[in-house]
Amino acid sequence: MSRRYGKRKEDVFAAICLLAEESSTPPTQAQIAAHLNMAQQYVSQLMQDLESEGRIRWLSRYTYTVVESTWEAPPHVKFHSSVPSH
Repeated sequence: MSRRYGKRKEDVFAAICLLAEESSTPPTQAQIAAHLNMAQQYVSQLMQDLESEGRIRWLSRYTYTVVESTWEAPPHVKFHSSVPSH
């Protein structure tokens, strides 16, 4: 895995946590893609990798949860350095 790919995966995870905190519900792939200005298919691929790492878990086709979180960001996520603001 390239360093850039790993950073983008961290960006997606941080965006999930940030957007969930703001709206009290997990964001859609489209919302994450718009927030990070990246293709939704790329977000989907990165989210699959996050699932394989055990950081998110899909509950249904469109619904997922962040492992170790009840609408609170996991302690190792740093919003200010990982997620570009819009």
